[in-house]
Amino acid sequence: MKKLTTLCCIAFSLLLSACATPTKMGFNQKTEKLDTTSESVFLLSVEMKNELKPDYQPSPWILYIEKDGETTTASKLNFIADEEGVFNRDGGNGYLYRFTLKPGKYKLIANAGKYQSLFLLGQFFMPVHQEIEVTPGKVVYLGHISGKIRQRVNKEFRAGPVIPLIPQSVAGAADGTFDVVISDQYDTDLAQFTEKFPVLKNTVVTKQILPPFNREVAQQWWDAH
Repeated sequence: MKKLTTLCCIAFSLLLSACATPTKMGFNQKTEKLDTTSESVFLLSVEMKNELKPDYQPSPWILYIEKDGETTTASKLNFIADEEGVFNRDGGNGYLYRFTLKPGKYKLIANAGKYQSLFLLGQFFMPVHQEIEVTPGKVVYLGHISGKIRQRVNKEFRAGPVIPLIPQSVAGAADGTFDVVISDQYDTDLAQFTEKFPVLKNTVVTKQILPPFNREVAQQWWDAH
């Protein structure tokens, strides 16, 4: 059963990312120095909460970022969550993303999430659709993204794919939608980042908060895909 669940996770990841480059976090708890000579480091906290089906709380899993205007595999980055950035807050599951980008313009497409137990895998897809412009030499805090799952109305974008039907329905992914809020929680988040990752204690972290979530843009993207 565990092997089957893992294969389902992999298949879902490939489906969403097409041809993309799996990428680890930019640093970990053992990192002693950040090198921003030719790139910048970005910090982003993400939280998911399932209010439609409270017994099935998803965890942030894969952050999808694409280099603007490019279609190669190398230009599509899947930043995969590890165990070190996990946190829980107010009944929801969260993650502290730490990723590096070289100079250029990028699009932060979405954050995939998953609920996984012995007998059920729920797959979620929280749209973000934000642009990031990168100049080297910085450590940047992008903000906090909160996604709450509620009952889907009419043709609103779903909180995840419909197939496989039973687990997606049970978990609330097929019948739900995300309400997404982007906010500046610099003090709270940076304290949490610093506690988990000591390399940030003596690091200057600037703010580049993402704009508010645009539901219309997310809906248009969903309808087109």
